[in-house]
Amino acid sequence: MKRKLHRLQDVLDTMPVYSILITKNHEVIYANKCFREAFGPNEEHLPCYKYLWGYNSPCPNCKTFTPLKTSKPFIWDWVGPNGKDYEVHDYPFIDDDGKTIILEMGIDMTEHRKMEKKLRDMTSEILLAEENQRKIFATNLHDTVVQTLGVIKMRLSMFDHKDVSKDHKDNYEEICRLTTQAITEARQLMQDMSPQVLYELGFIQAIEWLIDNVEKRDANLKVHFVAKNPLVFNKLARDVQILLFQSVRELLNNITKHAHAKKATVTIIGNKKKVKIQVKDYGKGFREHGERRMEGGFGLMNIKERLKYMQGQFTINTGKKGTMIDIEVPIQEN
Repeated sequence: MKRKLHRLQDVLDTMPVYSILITKNHEVIYANKCFREAFGPNEEHLPCYKYLWGYNSPCPNCKTFTPLKTSKPFIWDWVGPNGKDYEVHDYPFIDDDGKTIILEMGIDMTEHRKMEKKLRDMTSEILLAEENQRKIFATNLHDTVVQTLGVIKMRLSMFDHKDVSKDHKDNYEEICRLTTQAITEARQLMQDMSPQVLYELGFIQAIEWLIDNVEKRDANLKVHFVAKNPLVFNKLARDVQILLFQSVRELLNNITKHAHAKKATVTIIGNKKKVKIQVKDYGKGFREHGERRMEGGFGLMNIKERLKYMQGQFTINTGKKGTMIDIEVPIQEN
């Protein structure tokens, strides 16, 4: 039996994660090599809060003993006194005397979290750079093409209809109509490229403007908008707002192009920890229009990848009665 225990201790000592057994009285009765090297030996057998932090009472934010209340394993994040980030796994464990104690294992996630932050920062920089290029393009489009079309329309309006011969009257009216249409489409393109409402009024108003535009382009579609605790969205970082706005725009465009839906719902919910956006349509699901709804524009796959780098989630539920897409993004502390 002793040989088996020694063998088990040898195995635990070779593990790259810390492993401890801790009682209800906060006494660490076993610690593997990884734990001892990270936090030093506990030769005086002090309670963990005294040994690790020098406190005289249990740590207020400690979640180690959660499994004693739930009888289930529990996972949480912890920053140790050495400044490292750990993903902590706690399990209820029955000791030799029949008492329930805690088996805790901690995985050092410091480098992983640094890499995640680096990826988030890179994604933010790319989003902001792209948005800046869109603003430049929209401005140039306004200052060149739109203004030139405006001058053409003004010059056309200066002609008296009587001066246009009957042979050219239809062509003249067609040119006037196409010029007006080109100006309208160019302005719409400017708004799509760089929606000023997002910068001037905020995220919620931008979504309302977006829904209004979609309903104008598709008279058969009615989009219901629900906002719960919406002020949280206006406090999001600019890059997150841009990504979420682009995501909703792409999802609504997919509905108008492929879902053949008459009704859709956009729901946004915010709280202290995360924001959630749900876009639901009551049209044809992905199975009938498979790859087509994954193509073009900003793209669903592009949305999913960028959300991943921001620790966000993107889930799709689709079927014959429609499609529901949920987007969740955690609120990052400044």
